[in-house]
Amino acid sequence: MFRVLIDTHILLWMLTGDNRASGRIRAILDDPNHQIYVSAVSIWEVATKHIKHPMLMPMEPEVAMQGALDSGFLLLDMSARHAAESAQIPALHGDPFDRLLIAQARTEPMHFLTCDAALKVYGHLVSLL
Repeated sequence: MFRVLIDTHILLWMLTGDNRASGRIRAILDDPNHQIYVSAVSIWEVATKHIKHPMLMPMEPEVAMQGALDSGFLLLDMSARHAAESAQIPALHGDPFDRLLIAQARTEPMHFLTCDAALKVYGHLVSLL
């Protein structure tokens, strides 16, 4: 059994039916041998971006959270341990949400699944699709 934490964009693609949610992503998310997690950090990211730029992030955080639950995903709360671990993740790129998600995956431990090529700088901590 694999525990998989998905990046925010994968959650959004799945909830909106975006074509970028490829067959490979769907196969991973639909595999009964995987436990799929959505982090509170992703819901916070949606909330932050929705408040700042509602036209660019039209989804409200409550809708994202409920959509994750309705999709059968498990919610992962953020803890002080996750926040402390994020200090151990080098700031190799500028997105603090991504560093915190990677810290959660590293701490729990679980695979962090993303399509963000900028995150390949984190090597083995990230599973790129």
